[in-house]
Amino acid sequence: MKRFLLSVILALPVWAQLPQIAVPNGQLTAAGTACGPTNCVTAVLEGNNYGSVGFQLAGTWSATVIFEGTADGVNWATLPMSNPIATANGLYFSGASGLFAVRARCSAFSSGTIQTTVRPGIDTLSFGLYGTTASSLTGAFNQGAEISEHGPRWTVVSNPAVSTQATASKAAGGAGVRHVADCVTFSGGSTTAPALTQLMVNLRDGATGAGSVLWNSTTIVTAAVGQNVLPFTACGLGLIGSANTAMTLEFSALLTNLFENVVLTGYDVQ
Repeated sequence: MKRFLLSVILALPVWAQLPQIAVPNGQLTAAGTACGPTNCVTAVLEGNNYGSVGFQLAGTWSATVIFEGTADGVNWATLPMSNPIATANGLYFSGASGLFAVRARCSAFSSGTIQTTVRPGIDTLSFGLYGTTASSLTGAFNQGAEISEHGPRWTVVSNPAVSTQATASKAAGGAGVRHVADCVTFSGGSTTAPALTQLMVNLRDGATGAGSVLWNSTTIVTAAVGQNVLPFTACGLGLIGSANTAMTLEFSALLTNLFENVVLTGYDVQ
């Protein structure tokens, strides 16, 4: 009966398996404190099982965009993410559990048009995956299906000396074993100011510098002494790697005078 349920569910088209998500998008062309159609793009999350949110900025522009959230629908605050302020195109991610709404707000504007998209992410969906293996359902996992842990949790940490790339890698687990990334954490700081630089933090299906990128985040390193990259953690990712393949979380490069730190936590399926 359980296997029959699985076959029925997987026979459904993707649009029937997943809730339909309205993707707010708009064009930011002015600055402001109070939200309006030219300086804010807002996504209402209330009533949905959203645990994360992604913002994408594109176009040719010169401005400052702040990412904010509210729990009560009235009072807004900067989201607790590694890069809550953007001055360049890119993808920006934040946790969203417990929030009523999130928004991208243009707080300063010089020129251009900022093409802005806000996409919420679902926490976990269970499709009733019974009597199956990770190998046969990789596609379904990547659409958000629930994965059962098949072993103890593992954690790899990289906290190297200053001016050294942080890279934490879990070695390949053997034939048929696939690593599943659950939590990623990164941060950066300095005692001597580094140069203002854009870096990526990449989760790779492979060893350092190798393999496809399963998840990443853009971070802007400030040219000042202190906490240049605010601590950032995302959990519940459920990102599954290839069989008998290492999994790595790392900064894209070293930066002179920056202390980089990454932590990757996960488990294995077979």
